Formats: sequence, structure tokens, C-alpha cells
Amino acid sequence: MNLQLDLHSDWIDFHRSELTRMGYAVPTVSDPHKLSVLYFNALFRLVRPKPRKIWKSRELQCPSEFTSGLKYLEQKVIQGDDLNPHLSRKIVKLDYNDALLNDWGIYHFHLESKFITTGKTKGLIKGTKTVLLARVTETDFYEICTVHHKTWADLDWIEIIHGNWPESVEKWKLRVKSLSFVRDNSAVVKSREAQINSPIQTKDGTIYHQFGGGYAMDGTSFMVVFQAKRHIKMIKQYEKWVRNNTAVFINDLKQRGYDEAKPLKGKFTVDEKGWYAYFPEWAYRIKLFAYSIPTTT
Repeated sequence: MNLQLDLHSDWIDFHRSELTRMGYAVPTVSDPHKLSVLYFNALFRLVRPKPRKIWKSRELQCPSEFTSGLKYLEQKVIQGDDLNPHLSRKIVKLDYNDALLNDWGIYHFHLESKFITTGKTKGLIKGTKTVLLARVTETDFYEICTVHHKTWADLDWIEIIHGNWPESVEKWKLRVKSLSFVRDNSAVVKSREAQINSPIQTKDGTIYHQFGGGYAMDGTSFMVVFQAKRHIKMIKQYEKWVRNNTAVFINDLKQRGYDEAKPLKGKFTVDEKGWYAYFPEWAYRIKLFAYSIPTTT
């Protein structure tokens, strides 16, 4: 059997088409791994639309001129509407690395209800000088505090998370007694500039790994790099499995008219239920993985 299959190339093409669908201008890259990193970085920086429960910290205070914008955002959180127009203006840059998100897992949301109608940031909410800081999971929206835009390194935010919702960051807790060096705000800024990962120690001595997972040497989220490498490895393993197990599906194809003397052309496809090796000429597919990576829709 002449099995013509290149799931890895199809996987990279899927990334390219998804990024284009999301509105990004996709660069030509020689290293396919880089395109995967760009794709997973885009997903990491965006918030998947779905209903979430709102939790407000005891410290949250919103200036009166932004309360209507906050209520508008909260309504969208509860309803599961698209929150991404409220994010950083730099969300339109495909290769942008959000240091606050990568380090502490914190998003910032602009508190307006009017949209930008022209230019590169068309479709985003108009920017506000005061923004809401929040941690976002698949089910919850943790409102930390409001801050002046461009203030991105204040350890008080960690204290707020630790003091209000310690259970939400329990998995990041490190079982160590103390740190030899405890960073202050200035040291946090310097660490980010140098892409140095460092744990966080609260005032009561609790020590956490970075809630955002940390970053690689180029500033890219470590979790993004890990996901890209993991998925590329998986897709190559699945292609190997298909090539080594043609006996599992060859009879089904023969019943559909396939002749082993002819080339068998397959490709990678994905839907909301999983990944597949698909043979379009015979309208036949094999499920490879019962999971589909999150999308922005």
C-alpha cells in the first residue's frame, strides 16, 4: 500500500488557517515549530468565550467614571460573550508576549462599552487609563483590582489573590520553607526584562510558582512552548500509528471500493470532538484523539 500521509504538515497548515481566521496576518516562517508557538501563544493570550462565575476581591474599588464599563464587562462574563475586545491593544500583534500574563496569569481589561471603528485596533473596546486586573479560568473570573494602565508589577496583587482565593492557586504552591531572595516590585520588573523565572513569596511566607507558568528565554510563555512541543510530538506519533496499523482500517476502505494497488491519500482534520486521519476520496476517517484544542469561537 502506498500511503500518502503527512499529518504534521497538515497540522501546521491548520494553525496557519486558524490564525488567518482569527484575523492575524500570518508570517512566512521556515521553522514550522515557530508557527505552532505563534498559534498557541494567540490562544493563550485570548479568553475563550463561555459563561463564568464572577468573584470580587475585598480590595476591589472601581472609580465612578468606570463603573458602567465594569458592569458592561461583567454582563459579558456572565453571559459568556466575547471578552477579547477588552484586552490589551497589543492583542492584534501576533508575536506579542504579555509579561504580566506569562508571569502571574493576570489579564487586564479596558472598562469601556464603545468600540474602535477604524485602524489596526478596529473592533476593540476603546482604551481606558484605568483597567481591571483579573485571573480567568474556564469557569471563573476573579476580579483583583483596578489599576492605572501600564502599572504591571505590584506584589500587592499577589497578596490579594492569596488572601481572597487561595484555593484557586493551590496547585501553584511550592512546598519549601523560605526563599534566599524575596523579590520586591523592582526586582519583578528586572526579572521579566531578563526572562528570569522566580517564585513568589507572600507576606505570610507562602511561596508560589508563577501563576502564569513562567516564560522561555525569548519571553514566550513556557506553557505555550510546552503545548506546541507536546502537540507536535503527539501528531507525529499518531501518524506513525496510522502507518503501522493499516490492518485496522484497510477492510473498511476495501468495502468502500479502495484498491490496494492505488495510492491512499490521507490528511489531518479536526472538529469539536477530536482529531482524525481522513481519507477524503473514500469519505472515511479514523479518530486519533478524543479532544480538540480550544479555539476562540
